[in-house]
Amino acid sequence: MGQETWSQNLPGSWVLLGVSLFSLGGCVAQDMSYSGDASGQDTSAAIGDGQNDAAANPIEGRPCATDSDCETDTPCGVGVCLAGKCRLEPGPNGFVCDDNDICTHNDACFQGACIGSPIPCSDGNACTLDACDPTAGCVHAPTNQSCSDGDPCTAYQCTDGSCFAVGSACDDGNPCTQESCSGTLGCHTVALSGPACDDGNPCTLNDKCTFGACKGGGLCDDDNPCTADSCEGTDGCKHVNLEQICSDGLMCTNFDTCVNGACKGTVKTCDDGNPCTADTCDSANATCSNVPIQEGGACDDGNPCTYDTKCTQSVCSGVTKNCDDGDACTDDKCIFPSGQCLHTPSFKCGT
Repeated sequence: MGQETWSQNLPGSWVLLGVSLFSLGGCVAQDMSYSGDASGQDTSAAIGDGQNDAAANPIEGRPCATDSDCETDTPCGVGVCLAGKCRLEPGPNGFVCDDNDICTHNDACFQGACIGSPIPCSDGNACTLDACDPTAGCVHAPTNQSCSDGDPCTAYQCTDGSCFAVGSACDDGNPCTQESCSGTLGCHTVALSGPACDDGNPCTLNDKCTFGACKGGGLCDDDNPCTADSCEGTDGCKHVNLEQICSDGLMCTNFDTCVNGACKGTVKTCDDGNPCTADTCDSANATCSNVPIQEGGACDDGNPCTYDTKCTQSVCSGVTKNCDDGDACTDDKCIFPSGQCLHTPSFKCGT
């Protein structure tokens, strides 16, 4: 063996420096080091194939007098004699070795273990699944996934490991859309209305495209938004009442909802409270109109203290009821809503 040199590294710890020229399975190792404490107990990682028992490392614990008694065939470790027993320590990093794995290459020792890099199995074919088999090496299994040759307007599919064109890349499968493709802008889709189609529902007739969707006139369709219509074989049509918001198609109603299978809304009020106007809602635009009526005709202003009321310039007005009792010492007025005259003593006449 070569010359051994010991030096104290930290309190209670010693380092063996300059162990040279160990025989390593035909390889020559240089500048190995051992880390341990003063008692000779090793503090470094175990060496070999990942196991630390006597069967995996046959020199481990073997009686020895010098390091030469601890020579080993382990490619990534060296044997040293410590306190009369052999110990397997890490060999230099970078030694060529064999990890016995067909799926690795460039195997080399690293921290006492033989480690290889995965071999590249990619064949550059998007239609194969590339992997490494522990017994057969690289294998390339055909796939049936989608693939591409870079043309944005053509759809491709893998078949038996090769990429084939199968149609337009823009076809969405909808008979109620029209697709086109630009090599620079890609797909463009237009919704169609009018052409015949098939919605796949046996309970509809005269199916046709409507704004990109295929819709049919149902054998059971009652044109009522407040019923759910269905066709149930021999039982015929069924119409189940719905409770939901709807539209009765009238401009002059609000808050339309389904009630007992019918769509009903609250009539929009245009009443301005004036009996001298005719109040209507325009069904075309849902705006209110208040047209003057009965100019000079009788009306009711709702005031019991007036009489002879009539419409004058769209305003209902009348003559104020006279409650004067001729007594200067009373205050006279008409009481609302009874319309009765009230005469109370006036303070201007004293008591």
